[in-house]
Amino acid sequence: MYDPLQSNRGSIQWSIHQVFECYAALIQVDREIDLIHHQISTPQKPQQQARSWMMSSEMTRKRRDLDTEMQDKLHMLRVRRALLKKAGEGHLWDIAKEDHKNNYRGEMLYGILEMRKIFASTASDVKDDELREIGHKVRKSGF
Repeated sequence: MYDPLQSNRGSIQWSIHQVFECYAALIQVDREIDLIHHQISTPQKPQQQARSWMMSSEMTRKRRDLDTEMQDKLHMLRVRRALLKKAGEGHLWDIAKEDHKNNYRGEMLYGILEMRKIFASTASDVKDDELREIGHKVRKSGF
């Protein structure tokens, strides 16, 4: 059984484990983004609308603060999704190089291509330039 803590960093088993970790994290980030979109698009409840004439300025301020907070969190999740996509693609590239170096005759090629399709279909709203501005080192895509 593979144990990521006992494995050598950079080994092919470690890279495979990291690809699946990136994939699982991408699924989680997409769920969180969908939840935020749902929260933003959900209208006020009727009881909140009935009281709105009493404290409209206070509620408007709270709603504006909530929208700002949600937008900030949404941006952070989009940055995380872009970084996970880049990391997953990088590990796939490492697996492909290792497969070629050890003359495995492309035994892992089908799996690499399927995972590549998944990472390619993931929309990246954050570009490399913006990631560099934030302070992340961006590795050029090998595919």
